[in-house]
Amino acid sequence: MEKYISAAIGVALTALAVTGCGGGGGGGGGAAAPAAVTRATTKVYLFGTMSSSGKFNNISTTSTIATVSTKLNVPSGVLVNYSSAPGATSGLCILRPGVLVPSGPVRVATTDLTGTYDIASRTLTVSLINSPGQNQVALKTSSTGTGAEIATINFSLATAGVTPSSMPLQDLSPSVGQYRQLLTHPPTTLDNIYLTGDTVNFATTYQ
Repeated sequence: MEKYISAAIGVALTALAVTGCGGGGGGGGGAAAPAAVTRATTKVYLFGTMSSSGKFNNISTTSTIATVSTKLNVPSGVLVNYSSAPGATSGLCILRPGVLVPSGPVRVATTDLTGTYDIASRTLTVSLINSPGQNQVALKTSSTGTGAEIATINFSLATAGVTPSSMPLQDLSPSVGQYRQLLTHPPTTLDNIYLTGDTVNFATTYQ
């Protein structure tokens, strides 16, 4: 009888060893869960075609972007870092440093970019002035790909890991100005015109 009891105990122990005991599974060698995203970064691209004033007595022209003004509506759950009176629910507010920065292959000066945020409508306005004179850079728009990158906007998320269902992708009616100059010595400004048909594209990633 004892040998049958011993055999039964052996079978039971073998079954426990195969199936495991209690819940869980897992065992330590897996990768750690990724940290929840807390920031949104939006790249600003100028898309369109530069205007040409043609040729005057075989004197060609050069041109650069002079000004850009564009708007985007910030969705709920995305925070803008701005200065305002305590408890303010309306009004235009100035962005804090680091929210709006120049970016792209050709960069304007940091002081050439400004932004305001309308609390009530959640509208962010980005303005660029390509400083004339020695500080002016050869900034142009582009009609290929997404366009010419001109700036980066840094947002934060209200709740870590919770991203908005959508972010603005495009401003169909920005205000874009262009310097047009004759190639004389020294260069003489021909005119400052506003372009038509340009758009501003936005591309947002989360970190």
